[in-house]
Amino acid sequence: MTRSGGWAVNTKQHAQRMRSGWRRAAIARAQTGAGMAIVRGPASEQTLARILPALRPTPASGKPGPPIESGVFPLSSPCCVGLNSDGLSLKEKPGIHHQQRMSTTNARNGPGTVPSPSVNWSESKENDFASIKQALSVERFESYRRQPNEPDEVVFARYQWNAVICGHFYGTLRILEVTLRNSFDRAIATKTGDANWLTKVPAWLRESEQEDVRKAHSFLVARKRNITQSRVVQEMSFGFWTSMLNGRYEPLFHSIGAAVFPGMPRSQRTRGNASQRFESIRTLRNRIFHFRRIWNRPDIQADYDQILEAIGWVNPQARRLFLPDGSEAQFANALAQRP
Repeated sequence: MTRSGGWAVNTKQHAQRMRSGWRRAAIARAQTGAGMAIVRGPASEQTLARILPALRPTPASGKPGPPIESGVFPLSSPCCVGLNSDGLSLKEKPGIHHQQRMSTTNARNGPGTVPSPSVNWSESKENDFASIKQALSVERFESYRRQPNEPDEVVFARYQWNAVICGHFYGTLRILEVTLRNSFDRAIATKTGDANWLTKVPAWLRESEQEDVRKAHSFLVARKRNITQSRVVQEMSFGFWTSMLNGRYEPLFHSIGAAVFPGMPRSQRTRGNASQRFESIRTLRNRIFHFRRIWNRPDIQADYDQILEAIGWVNPQARRLFLPDGSEAQFANALAQRP
């Protein structure tokens, strides 16, 4: 028994209620001739057994785990995905309604900060869909419609499926972004002999990248923080690091390419190949982190596989160490639920 805000709480009973509530509120999707049917309320164990593996991970032990272990979670869950200070490890965080402090970046772009629209239909579905379209905008809602005569239920199921698929990408993109920036940092520090090369504005950078460094410095100064190498590295955007693969930096790539991408096959390790791959990933990342649709991309499985391969290029061990067991199979399973 603990106390929180003056209220006595039985933590064991509370945990049981949370687990029970999660199962009751789970979105059970079943394939029908018309597309995806949304089943709500006290769904049967048989239905949940079919549907939940696509939405919540199952650890190697075979026992169902909480929805955040793989970085994939139902958006109606009372939990959201967060990172430890190292930027890689996933951990459970309080539900959205308990988060009083949220960075501007996360509030605008960060995954896990916007709950999915309610699926607890009222007596008037017509009114519910009017509310959904008002919340999302009619244009955004209609962008998930495949055929003009599709029922709104199918369109909304596709919107939710798109969010679940995006959830599978969050963990892989985070691993890639953090390992890439650290790999570049180490390689450039070694080449220049300056472990603090970003604490000043490097003259060898293009003007656009120099401006990015100045903005990072200003950001830290405005918050009364010391300008240190690790802080500036963390402030630099994914786009800054991928810009190091532009043609302007061809000579730089020749000197540090093998150090930045030790896992990239030597026959493929060219600046052009790396630039093409990471520019493609950056475009996809921006769509996902800005909550845009990806359901209509030509090959979502290939998108996912290319990120995994890129992680291996940067750090051959990162995929094994940071990506939870079964994540790839869970992604394929979720992908197969496409409405």
